[in-house]
Amino acid sequence: MPWLVQELGGGNPAQGYQRGVGILCVIAVIMFLCCFFWVRERVPLEVMGKFSPREHLSGLRKNEQLLLMLVMSFLLINVFNIRGGGYMYFITYVLQGSAVYASLFFTSVTVASILGAMIVNGLSRRIDTVKLYYYTNLVLAALGVAMWFIPAGQAYQILWLAVIFINNIILGFTLTLHFSLMAFADDYGFWKTGIRSSGMSFAFNLFFIKLAWASSAGILSLVFILVAYTPGVGHQTPASLQGITLMETLLPTVFHLLLALVLRFCRLGNKTMARISQDLQARQLS
Repeated sequence: MPWLVQELGGGNPAQGYQRGVGILCVIAVIMFLCCFFWVRERVPLEVMGKFSPREHLSGLRKNEQLLLMLVMSFLLINVFNIRGGGYMYFITYVLQGSAVYASLFFTSVTVASILGAMIVNGLSRRIDTVKLYYYTNLVLAALGVAMWFIPAGQAYQILWLAVIFINNIILGFTLTLHFSLMAFADDYGFWKTGIRSSGMSFAFNLFFIKLAWASSAGILSLVFILVAYTPGVGHQTPASLQGITLMETLLPTVFHLLLALVLRFCRLGNKTMARISQDLQARQLS
């Protein structure tokens, strides 16, 4: 996006953002249409069963693993939003990067996330999903602490590209693992209560994701208030630079540690889910 603003704006950032967002919107519409026309429902509706809203809510309330997943969704999306929301400030003020560097930075973040999602697919076949998610968060927490001590500034731009790339490969594990566990929690609830509430489960999950968007925006605003942030390279103080660095390092670390703590109570390991899958197949055949 920074590159598009520079190339399409002709020196006018407002015009550059309008044209850049327009291009991204066209791409998004095409991708949404492809999803709409090509995705097919694989599970017959009669298999899902028909339940009243009250029965759905009752099933959700009794599914303690889903409630854990909602908390985890809130924590994980805070990580992405706090770090992502602070990237441009970090690039501009702490690393003193140009528009080209910013584009390269965001591209490396995206590529690393895709690589992470591809790598974790193979790892999850060999390592228990809950354990892998748990240790992924511990590794990311350790990386966050280490990043706090890495020197910053224009001279260290390449170093930070490498560090962010490695961090985002591992961070790319999280969404894949998280939504796998969401599906596990849905199966667990059906196994436990006999009520399949997939739609409502994911609706509640989306609600908690929206809460995380709100809370992360509040956290970012609070940090800026506490460090007396003022826009402009010449207005940055040691406190504001530390606050911006905090958003990329120690703040995400806190949420990763909380995620790891919540995962200690997760019972959706591979052995448990294999047994649940067998039980559900047996019920369907009986």
